[in-house]
Amino acid sequence: MSTDHRRHHPLILTLACIWPLFCQAQTEMTQPPAVGAIPAPTPFEDMDWHLTTYWDGSKTVELQARGRPSIFRFSEGRLSGNTGCNQIQGGYQIESDLFRLASGLAATRMACPEPLMQQESAVIHNLQDVARYRLAGGRLELMNKAGRVLLSFTPLAVDTGPQALTGRAWRVEGYVDGQGTLVKPLAAIDLSFDPQGRISGFDGCNHYLSGFVRSGHVLSLGPVALTAMACTSGLERERQARAYRAALARVQAYRITGDRLLLLDASNHPVIELRALDPPGPKLRVQMRWPSPSRYT
Repeated sequence: MSTDHRRHHPLILTLACIWPLFCQAQTEMTQPPAVGAIPAPTPFEDMDWHLTTYWDGSKTVELQARGRPSIFRFSEGRLSGNTGCNQIQGGYQIESDLFRLASGLAATRMACPEPLMQQESAVIHNLQDVARYRLAGGRLELMNKAGRVLLSFTPLAVDTGPQALTGRAWRVEGYVDGQGTLVKPLAAIDLSFDPQGRISGFDGCNHYLSGFVRSGHVLSLGPVALTAMACTSGLERERQARAYRAALARVQAYRITGDRLLLLDASNHPVIELRALDPPGPKLRVQMRWPSPSRYT
């Protein structure tokens, strides 16, 4: 009897050793994947940000008013934006709250006034020094390793609803001329879109008319017809009127943020900035009497 007991004893020990391994294997096979296996989207990506301030090496500076609108976008590891002078783009990497450029920055090579060139140099230098990001009070702040805020952005909420565009009159606050400089009008310039697909306005010298077609945020304007009145306010205002109409001809898209309208070119660069004169909603219809077609140019 004692001999039989010794023969079966090793088998019992072997089973006792295998069972924990079997249990561990079962646990590993049935355990669900870790929640962190799929990265969560970063909260500031896939939206537009307006660069408002930058660090110049000694103090925080607001952007130059005469520069191009500095709109930035971060999406799928690629950033693009405008320094106030040139368009830039490049790659970036994010891990937790860490942020760094993944490659060098590419930029267009447009010459701008010296203050804008200095601003551009500081913005690019700051981007290269960014180590962290944070969202504070609705702002996006890019910081260096020491925690100093190098670049600060405010969000642009996009509204492309039809009433947002056609339900109000717009006053031009600036347009980009042929040299790429944002120009503030010498005279009041306005623009209106009606629900029937027509635009109208005053360019500082003449009233003008055209048509438009919209699909989502894409916007196409037709040829402009205008009254052939002499510009009695001087040659400079006449030049501005021509430059504004040239900017209209480059419009390919639009964005609306509250009471602010940006008209964009084919590269998504702002070419005309406007602000609403009144809130969207029903308006009193006024019939404008236009001169005969022979007076249009």
